[in-house]
Amino acid sequence: MAHPVTPRTQAWLGHAQRVALWILVPVMAALTLFDLRRDVNGNHGVLSLELLLYTVIVVVTLPVIWVRRRHVLPASRRVLGSFGTVWACALVSSLTTTRPLLQKVVVERRYLVTPVIEAGLVPVAAFGIVLSMAPKDRRRALWMAAVTIVALTPFAWWRGVANGEIIRLSSALGGAAVVHVPLLLCAGIFADHAVRGSRVVLNATLAVAAVVMALLSGSRAGLICVALFTLLVLRWGTSGRARRLTSRVAVATGLALGLLVVVVPSLRRLVAFSDELRLTNLTTAMDSLGGSPSTVFFGLGWGRLWPWFAFETGRLQMPWRGEGPTEFGTALTNPHSIFLGVLVELGALALIPVVLMFVFLVLAVARRARRGDSPGLLVCLAVIATLPAFLFDLYLFKNFATSFWWWLVLAAFLATGPAGDERSSVADPGAAALPE
Repeated sequence: MAHPVTPRTQAWLGHAQRVALWILVPVMAALTLFDLRRDVNGNHGVLSLELLLYTVIVVVTLPVIWVRRRHVLPASRRVLGSFGTVWACALVSSLTTTRPLLQKVVVERRYLVTPVIEAGLVPVAAFGIVLSMAPKDRRRALWMAAVTIVALTPFAWWRGVANGEIIRLSSALGGAAVVHVPLLLCAGIFADHAVRGSRVVLNATLAVAAVVMALLSGSRAGLICVALFTLLVLRWGTSGRARRLTSRVAVATGLALGLLVVVVPSLRRLVAFSDELRLTNLTTAMDSLGGSPSTVFFGLGWGRLWPWFAFETGRLQMPWRGEGPTEFGTALTNPHSIFLGVLVELGALALIPVVLMFVFLVLAVARRARRGDSPGLLVCLAVIATLPAFLFDLYLFKNFATSFWWWLVLAAFLATGPAGDERSSVADPGAAALPE
C-alpha cells in the first residue's frame, strides 16, 4: 500500500535526492584524507568533527528516513534490529557501569558514553544518505565514492609515511589494521560493474588496485577477507569468461603477494599468525569474567576493561605497543574484536543479537545468490567477505569512518533493495516497501 505525500514533500524529496547524490563524494574524501576524530576545542574533549558530521547528516536526513522508512527491506530490519539491541545494551551499560581506573585516573563517564552515541548515529546517517538518493542513482553514487577512496588512499598513506608513521598502507578512513575493509568493499563495487560490462577495463583495474592496497596494509585479517571474497566470487558471483578472468587475477595476485612478502619486511607479518599481544589481551579478558554468573551473562560494563576512547582522545596516555595495566590485568586499549568486546563488557546475553545480526546478513545474501546473478551481487559478497574482520577488530562500535562506509554499502546494495533496480524507483517518494 502506497502512502501519498503532498507535492511540496515530493519537491523537497527531489532536492534531497540531488544533494545526497553529490554530497557523498566530498564526505568520503574528507574521511579518507583527514583525521576528523580530534576534538574541535582541544583539551582532550569528546566533541569531534566526525561526531558533528554524523549528527548533521542524521538531523538533515531524518525526515527522509521517516518518509521512506518502508523502503528498508524486512531482512535488513532484522539486521538493524539486532544491532539496535546491542547498541541499547551498550548505552545503558555505559551510563551505569563503574568508571574504570587506569593510570591513576578514574575515567570520566563521557569517555564511555560518547562513542556509544556515535556508534548509533553512524548507521542512521548511512541509511539517511542512501534513502535520500533515488534508487536508480545509488550504484553511480557509490561507484564515485569508491573511486574517491581508492584514488585518495595512496596520498593519505604517503603523507603518513612522510610524517614518520607506520609504513604499512593506511589512511584516515582506517589504520593499517582495518583499512582493508573499506578497500575490499570498493573492490566489490568495481568488480560488480566490470562483470556487467560497464567500463570493463577501468573497473577491473580499479578492483585489482583496491585488492592490492588491501593486502599492502599488511593485515592478516585483510588477507583472510580477500581470500574469502575470491572464493565467494568464484562460487556464486560470476560465470563463464568472468569466472576464468577472476581465477587468473587471483593467481596473479597470489604470486605478486608472495614476492612482496619476500621482498618487503613489513609484509612478512601476513604469514605470521601468532600475536603475543592479542593472546595476552584474550587471556586477561577471559580471566576478568571470573566465573561469576552475573558477569558471564551481563558483562563487566561497557568501557570497564577497554575505555579506548579515553586513549584516542588523549585523556589517557597511549601505552607502548597499545598494551598496559588495567584493574583486571595487562590488556590492549581495545578488545580488537566485536565478539570479545561484547562478551566481556556486555555479557553472553548481549552476544546473542550480535551473532544473529551476522546470521541475518549472511542469510539475506544467500537468498539473493540463489536467485541468480543480479546487479549488486558481487558487492553483497564483498560485505560477507568482510565479516571475518569483525573477529579481529572492533568495528561498528569503533573505527567509525570505516563503519560508516560499511553501513553505506550495506544500505545501498542490500538493505534497501537492489541498487539501481528500476522497480524500486517508485513514482511516489513515500511509497510502500520494496519486494524482498
